[in-house]
Amino acid sequence: MAAVREWQNHRLTWGIMLGTAVFLEICAFYFQYGMDLYPCEMCVYQRFAVLVLGLAAGIMLVAPRNKGVRGAGYLLWISGAVYGLQYALQQIKNYADFNPFFSACNAFPVFPFGLPLHEWWPAMFFPTGMCGEDSWTFLSLNMANWMTIIFGIYILAFAVCVLSVVVGKLADR
Repeated sequence: MAAVREWQNHRLTWGIMLGTAVFLEICAFYFQYGMDLYPCEMCVYQRFAVLVLGLAAGIMLVAPRNKGVRGAGYLLWISGAVYGLQYALQQIKNYADFNPFFSACNAFPVFPFGLPLHEWWPAMFFPTGMCGEDSWTFLSLNMANWMTIIFGIYILAFAVCVLSVVVGKLADR
C-alpha cells in the first residue's frame, strides 16, 4: 500500500491515467468514424464520463503532491467512473430489451449541469445511433460489457488509491 500511496505523488501515474482516457476517446472515434458504429445516448454519456476521467487525471498531473488538487481530481475521478458505470449498465439493459421499432433513447442528450455538449462538440457527443443496437463484440463481450469492466477498473483503482492514503495516514500516527 505504501507503494501505491507513493505512486500518487508522481506525474507519470496521472499521465498513464490521462493516456487511458485519451485512448478510450480515440477508440470511440474509431468505432464511430472507422467502423460506422454510431453512438446512442448511453454511449455519449459514457464518452462524457471518460472525458471527466481524463480531466481528473489532467488536474492531478499539474500538482500531484498538492492535497487540494488531488482532492479535486479524486472527486472528478469517482464521479466520472460512477457516472460511466451507471450508463454502461443501462446500456446492457437496453441491449436485453432491444426492440428495433422503439428506441429507449432520447434524441437529444441531457448532460450534467445542462451542458449542451452535443451542440458544442457534435462529432463527439451527438447521439446518432439507436439504443439497444448491439452489432459489435470482442471476446464474446459487447461494447457495454467492456465499458462496465473499464469503469469498474477505474472505480477499483480509485478505491485502492484512497485506501492507500487512509492506511498511510493511520500508519503515520
